[in-house]
Amino acid sequence: MKNSLNKYPKGWNKKKIDALIKHYEEQTEDEEVAEDEAAFNDPDQTVVLIPRALLPKVNKLLSAHSARKKSPAADRAKTRRRTRQSRTHRRAHAA
Repeated sequence: MKNSLNKYPKGWNKKKIDALIKHYEEQTEDEEVAEDEAAFNDPDQTVVLIPRALLPKVNKLLSAHSARKKSPAADRAKTRRRTRQSRTHRRAHAA
């Protein structure tokens, strides 16, 4: 068997890619619109237009953010920051 020249991202393989392609090829126009609208209405995300030339830098920032977000140590650090900010906020408004 000939080795595939395709290199998939971590966690992906040909079967998963084929399933994704099938999903979008079989989607109705109404389903497409509903999916797009749901993405735009997600309160945890936003859509921003940026110059194409900045896209590589933005992708790099997003990758770094995702890596930090998945790290348990980063989660603990974020919790500590929020706790400190909350205490500081309460003290400032208590005075």
